[in-house]
Amino acid sequence: MNSAVKRVRTVRQPPLWLYPLLSVATPLVFAAVFPVGLDTLPNVALEGLYLAVAVVIAVPIRRLGIGVLEFGWLLFLWGRYVDFLDELFVEPEPIVEPYLSGLVMVVSFSVLLAGAYVLLMEYREQVDTPEARNEELELKNAAIEEAPIGVTVADMRQDDEPLVVVNEGFARLTGYDVESTLGTNCRFLQGKDTDEESVARMRRAIDAGEPVRETIRNYRRDGTPFWNQITLAPLERNGEIPYYVGFQQDVTDRMEYEQQLQDQRDSLHLLSQIVRHDIRNDLHVIKGYVDLLEEYVTDDGEELLGTVSTQTEHAIGLTTTAKELSDTMLSDERELEPTALADSLGGQVEAVRSAHEKATVELRGQVPEATVAADGMLDSVFRNLLTNAIQHNTADVPAVTVSAERQDGTVRVRVADNGPGVPAERKDEIFGRGAKGTDSGGTGIGTYLVETLVARYGGDVWVEDNEPRGAVFVVELPVAD
Repeated sequence: MNSAVKRVRTVRQPPLWLYPLLSVATPLVFAAVFPVGLDTLPNVALEGLYLAVAVVIAVPIRRLGIGVLEFGWLLFLWGRYVDFLDELFVEPEPIVEPYLSGLVMVVSFSVLLAGAYVLLMEYREQVDTPEARNEELELKNAAIEEAPIGVTVADMRQDDEPLVVVNEGFARLTGYDVESTLGTNCRFLQGKDTDEESVARMRRAIDAGEPVRETIRNYRRDGTPFWNQITLAPLERNGEIPYYVGFQQDVTDRMEYEQQLQDQRDSLHLLSQIVRHDIRNDLHVIKGYVDLLEEYVTDDGEELLGTVSTQTEHAIGLTTTAKELSDTMLSDERELEPTALADSLGGQVEAVRSAHEKATVELRGQVPEATVAADGMLDSVFRNLLTNAIQHNTADVPAVTVSAERQDGTVRVRVADNGPGVPAERKDEIFGRGAKGTDSGGTGIGTYLVETLVARYGGDVWVEDNEPRGAVFVVELPVAD
């Protein structure tokens, strides 16, 4: 039924009191305007017959409940009534006939046509609806049967809540045929390793009439265990829940993969503990002994001892970066908080400047008083960029210039050095895992960590050429609201 027909269908039926009102008011108007004068008896009888037939037909029309159709017939009925009264009064023509009577007939027939069209559309809908519903039902049944997951329906009104609908997908999933499954409770899939608390949570949800999803250990007919993701939903009818529909899906591969990832996380966490504690402590011991040896070595060995000291400090720095990288990889998504850019950037400039006395590290200009959405790892972003600018610098005196500026809703930090620079073909890949600069002996995890953290903060990082030589690493972060 289209929208125009629906709008016509919304026309309400005329109230019943309108019929007696017209039957009384119309002759009163005639009596006030025209004198009484009986026309020929045959004409009066014929008009009376027409009127009686119209009144009889009005009863079933009203029962149809189609407002526009009844209004059309009421106009027609009133028109017949006017023609009948025309025969009882002297010379009402030409006011009544042909003008008033003809106008009423034309209008009534127009409205009746609209009402008849609505009636026809409703009849067609009533004829088509059962067929359409049957087709829709067949389609739904076919979809349930062919679904690649198990679909069941349990009758909650019966004892032990047996299954009354089981599709072929459930049979393929569990190995139990449909016939042997019907009439039983689905708990036959449970076994020794089924988590009782998960089952209890499903029971509580069912008792509360709520949907629930759990992943539990189930067993097929041949005893093979599998991870079953079960989704249960109530089917409400008239305020009650006579049925529960269940969906079962084999998620064994996903669960085993998640367990494998967890095992890898545990191994990585253990390795991180070894690096940050055992190896780092040993390196600090070595560094301490190197410092003690400075007064015992000759001039010839001083350079070699300096090399040992530098490489030891570099190794200690690597343990710090490895710790930060493992923390980033192992941690769940941390909630970001407004973080003062000046505190983080300024603190790392001072720290790196103190640790590398032979390099010059300059903070040019004022750092904008802006906050960015970050966490405690923001320091690692700037520390790695500053440290890389010095450690991978081939100049006699490494020089690093740091500046920051605010641009609309972002803030940009630029770390420029006078090192060898980054070739154009490596600018895009330098932030990849394990990527290193030209002739670099490093691991490449520093820049990878920077890109990972900046992406987490919703920002971007890239590298540009410095003039006259060197590279400029640019970090752009959105300003926190």
